[in-house]
Amino acid sequence: MNGNRTTLQPITGSEKTGGREGGLADIHDLLKKVVEIEVSDLHITVESPPLVRVNGELEMLPLPRLAPDDVRALVMPLLGERQRKTLEEKSSVDLAYAFGEETRFRVNVFYQR
Repeated sequence: MNGNRTTLQPITGSEKTGGREGGLADIHDLLKKVVEIEVSDLHITVESPPLVRVNGELEMLPLPRLAPDDVRALVMPLLGERQRKTLEEKSSVDLAYAFGEETRFRVNVFYQR
């Protein structure tokens, strides 16, 4: 790694969802963090903490491992009715998600059976 390495700080305060066990952040908190620390990718996977790509390498965010229900709770707010139906029928969906005025995310959601 080079000297421009981003240091990942814990997600605290308003960045945590108060009622969720373990202080798990919601998707908007995670997207805000991704924008704030200027990383290129956010990976949300069952049985892993959320990962971000920092200078080409994946690093864990300082959050707990995600259970299937956690992943579902993070991802579903991004999906409209049509995307949810596509995910249900095809086990996969691709979409773009606007976050704020200037940021758009490409999103791929899939699950294995």
